[in-house]
Amino acid sequence: MRHRNSGRQMLLATWLGTLGVAAQAEPARYECRYLVDRSGADGAVPLSINQRGEVVGFAGITTPWGFQAVIWKPNGHQHALPGLVADSGLTVASDVNDKGQAVGHGDGKAGNIRAIGWKKDGPARILPPLNGGALRGAATAINNAGDIVGFSDAAEAT
Repeated sequence: MRHRNSGRQMLLATWLGTLGVAAQAEPARYECRYLVDRSGADGAVPLSINQRGEVVGFAGITTPWGFQAVIWKPNGHQHALPGLVADSGLTVASDVNDKGQAVGHGDGKAGNIRAIGWKKDGPARILPPLNGGALRGAATAINNAGDIVGFSDAAEAT
């Protein structure tokens, strides 16, 4: 079934069952649903899905750099995640856990890419650098306990 709206549509296929079972007798099963891209720009990219069916990624919403972190709710509707500062540019959500907490990266006040996190329906916040003095970084995944993995640059030698 296709959704009617003014935005683009993307097909999300969710595979059910386990991966890597060589002698599996049944064919792979999947369900498809449409994700609505309401950005009106150059499309959107889904990157991660949780057990509740929430999907995060980024879309070509109008910002100085053209991409903003978004979440698609289980009904397929897209919502922008807040940036770090007013009128900020790039933000990308790379993972979401089953509590609706998301992580990713975005530009901070000085224009450096920083690791960021979002609480469910909350503002974006800069995550502390891994080595205390890093200028750039990104959070790449979050588990249901709230543990986050990512990377950051080494601090410059003085």
